[in-house]
Amino acid sequence: MAAAVPQKMKDYLGRRVRERTDRIIDKRINSFSERVGQTQLDLQNAAVYRTDPNMQGGKRNYGKLYTKKDKKKIDGVVKVIYSKKKSQKLYVKSKGKMMNLVKYKKMKQKTKNKKQKNKK
Repeated sequence: MAAAVPQKMKDYLGRRVRERTDRIIDKRINSFSERVGQTQLDLQNAAVYRTDPNMQGGKRNYGKLYTKKDKKKIDGVVKVIYSKKKSQKLYVKSKGKMMNLVKYKKMKQKTKNKKQKNKK
């Protein structure tokens, strides 16, 4: 037979267990609230960083990437020619995408040749 544990001992052990679990829970809550607070500070700092014109950092393209150069007639279609900064390459907008002018001409030449073969 097992020895009976006195009621005082049960109360004492129960209280110790409750205190310990309370401490563990409090630690977790505190660490979580600290992380939340730090995240909020980071977000506030990021908002200030984005809006402050004096803050410089990172590589950003705020300006236009392509600039209009002129208009040319390619295979009977007038196309707007674009260029990039610090580059001699020319680009054309085709199906909503920018494409190198040389590659565009080759592509159009291939489709033109296919159409001629189909007609024969």
